[in-house]
Amino acid sequence: MVDLRGCLASGARFLAGLLALLFVLTVPVSVVAFDLGRVVFSPERMGALLGQSFEQAGGFRRLAMEAITGGVEGEAGSGDGGALSLEGALSFLTLQERDYLAERLLPADWVREQLRAGLDDLYAWVDNDLARPNVDVDLRPVKETLRQGGADELIEVVVDSWPPCTVDQVDVMAAQIFGLAEGFPFCEPPEPLRTGLVGIAGEAIKLGLYALPDQLSVSGGRADEKADPETLKFKEDLRLTRALARWSWLLLPALLGLIMAVAIRTWRGMAWWWGLPVILGGLLTLVATVGVRLGARAVIGSMVLGPGIPPIMAEVLQSVAGGWFTAALRAVGIHAGIILLTGGGLFALGLWRGRRAQRAAPPASPPPAPGATTLVFPSEPEPPEGETPTGMFG
Repeated sequence: MVDLRGCLASGARFLAGLLALLFVLTVPVSVVAFDLGRVVFSPERMGALLGQSFEQAGGFRRLAMEAITGGVEGEAGSGDGGALSLEGALSFLTLQERDYLAERLLPADWVREQLRAGLDDLYAWVDNDLARPNVDVDLRPVKETLRQGGADELIEVVVDSWPPCTVDQVDVMAAQIFGLAEGFPFCEPPEPLRTGLVGIAGEAIKLGLYALPDQLSVSGGRADEKADPETLKFKEDLRLTRALARWSWLLLPALLGLIMAVAIRTWRGMAWWWGLPVILGGLLTLVATVGVRLGARAVIGSMVLGPGIPPIMAEVLQSVAGGWFTAALRAVGIHAGIILLTGGGLFALGLWRGRRAQRAAPPASPPPAPGATTLVFPSEPEPPEGETPTGMFG
């Protein structure tokens, strides 16, 4: 005769083992995804990390400066007939001189505000069907800085970067200033021609700078352009990743509940079926942190350089990726430690309460007297090692 009760018990243990294995493998995935998602998909946390890593914002200033001068080129070029090219005038500046001008012309508070606004636009783009984020740069503080003397300083630095003029170049420059020749040699003439050049060039550049709009779009293309299928697929993948990162941790308590339903009947069972898997899950999370650190930079690069993301935002996000990724992995390590301590506590509590329940078990009943009639009812199988179910398992 088949022992149906024994088969059910063996099947329950086998199912509990599969659930425990799934739990151990799910813990590192859920914890890493949750902690990374809390940073990657949170404008508030990303903004805070950008503020903490503000020294990395030099790249943003440089790119914003290029966007502004590009806009000036378009405005000034239509007014002077192409005689004075701002792009050509700035081409002699070294990287250090460009960074100096960017720092002087772009206030620190303005940079922070533009970074935060750009992040908000980027996260909003993930949830819409547009081809690219509508990232706009507010130029009003920059224009105010230029009106208060920044334009004069810009012109002085630009002219100082030019090489000295030859005699022929001085003749061409003088003729161009008086409208007798075309083309402008970018070279630094001797005085008093230099003073006149600075004044004339300054007025031309100021006109181009002041002609800039209050809002300058750095996204490129039309603001209402719809995304192509490739971009839509990329955004769908991002949204799916965000949802999994936020809610995948709910699978962990669900698995523990299923394990309890099919296998745990005593405190000792809780130690082995809850405590041990939780400990193993915490250890595996610590190991996974190392592997994630090695492969995350490539993933970050593919995300920030995906289709539709403007270069001005891609470089900023790339430059601060190390900072926020380090913060996320630090949170993973902390949570792994908490999981380890929780698993150790469950394991120790289960064994301790199991021993107490075993010592408190009632003595065995004396054998019945000869000839006495004893009614025998079917009973539940005794737990292993004589432990009596107590507490929430009774």
